[in-house]
Amino acid sequence: MDDLRISYADGLKLVDKLAQGLARFGLQRGDRLAVIAPNLPAYLLLAFACWRQGYILVGINSLYATPMLAKRIRDAEPSLIVTVDASDVQKRVTSALGDDSTTRLVVLKSDSSDVAGKQRPVAAGNLGWHDILADARHEPAADIEPVTDVAVLQYTGGTTGEPKGAMLTHGNISACTTQLMYGMPELAAGNERFIAMGPFSHIIGITLIMVAATAIAAEIVIPQRFHPEETSQFCLDEAITVIFGVPTVFNAIANSHAARSGIWLSLRYSMCGGAPLPAEIAASFRRVTGCDLLQGYGLSESAAGICFTPPGKPVPAGSAGYPLAGSRVEIRSVDDPTEVVHLGEIGEIAAAGPQIMRGYWRQQARTEEVMIGDLLRTGDTGYMDEAGAIFIVDRIKDLIIASGYNVYPRQVEEAIYKHPSVREVAVIGIKDDYRGESVKAVVSLLPGTTLGLEELQQFLSSELSPIEIPKALDVMEELPKTAVGKISKLDLRDTLRGLG
Repeated sequence: MDDLRISYADGLKLVDKLAQGLARFGLQRGDRLAVIAPNLPAYLLLAFACWRQGYILVGINSLYATPMLAKRIRDAEPSLIVTVDASDVQKRVTSALGDDSTTRLVVLKSDSSDVAGKQRPVAAGNLGWHDILADARHEPAADIEPVTDVAVLQYTGGTTGEPKGAMLTHGNISACTTQLMYGMPELAAGNERFIAMGPFSHIIGITLIMVAATAIAAEIVIPQRFHPEETSQFCLDEAITVIFGVPTVFNAIANSHAARSGIWLSLRYSMCGGAPLPAEIAASFRRVTGCDLLQGYGLSESAAGICFTPPGKPVPAGSAGYPLAGSRVEIRSVDDPTEVVHLGEIGEIAAAGPQIMRGYWRQQARTEEVMIGDLLRTGDTGYMDEAGAIFIVDRIKDLIIASGYNVYPRQVEEAIYKHPSVREVAVIGIKDDYRGESVKAVVSLLPGTTLGLEELQQFLSSELSPIEIPKALDVMEELPKTAVGKISKLDLRDTLRGLG
């Protein structure tokens, strides 16, 4: 925020006061505090205050519609909800709470004027920032047990089904931060500028922005919103040195005029996670900025990290790199997860390490489904080469079976991204009475271009086998995205069903 800068020294004082104030609200160790707000300085301060006292932070994306907000609130049962006075957000949160009289609601100023010390009254009946800070009693920090105490209740993305709350302990978050920082040794403490691109309600925002940046005393710069042109220019003007984001973000930056005409002297590290990184997007970003786009692979259940392509080290093209330090990755049979497949053979990726969640919130049966001993079944297919590099193929649930053959959508998407007209693409399976399933491509195009099915099929004839080449094509102005900016195939299928 241009009008608000908080030093680490002042931030620590605020965190202490907030922690004491939250205790006055009656929160007990293990209680949940939900934040439903866009990225704001107050979000960061509340998170650390929450962890200081042993409360569990529940990040809920402020863009969610009322039914989704209500579902998250019912599941997490927070003792306190913090939101903002933006009319649309506050209205949806209030509607989601309904007749709930047990959950207290705190409303912050969306312009951060309250955090800046400008006392402006909130609407009648609401508690605000100064109510938390007022008459704070002395409260010693909780004695945290990092292995067992839950720090974050992180809901999975829900791109393939019903989201679940991953219980991430203090140890999980700390371990993942240490693992990732170990892979980027050139980060200079006190000299980096991270842009808070992803929402703080997402695991990338929590681990890689809130915690990792704070761990090296980096400046965390919060833009007002993401827009390809504005954000690219913002990164240039603010001399951003580190960017973490999802593929769609880097794709949009690489295609922006501001990025193409700018000189990216400050940018040192860019890492892509949250979804598989198409090779063409990585190459395009490298051409525009001169900065390598590193691939990270992980899940909400792994506190963000499992594999990483460390800078300056040889990594096979197309791979997600190597397991993070202290982690173990195995490729298990999709049909029998107790069996490990041979090197080079495709199977389900399973991972173990200090960053793996404690389990799903109040879902013991689902926890047992995804754990094999200390290994987390990721639901992603991939393979390992002889050097131990991991290659991501696709989500198991996205697999298309056409005429008995396995078609992996990501491989088809990689080929389609090479077409000069394509901006974004998602590949899904559609019902086919003859083949069982057929391949359908849904694309958005670059301005001033067109693309038809026959042209696409001709273009792909030297890239893919006949069974992999799409039999149907839809062109959309914009592909549906999740709240964090990933292309949502779940929403895409719902949209296409509604149109057809």
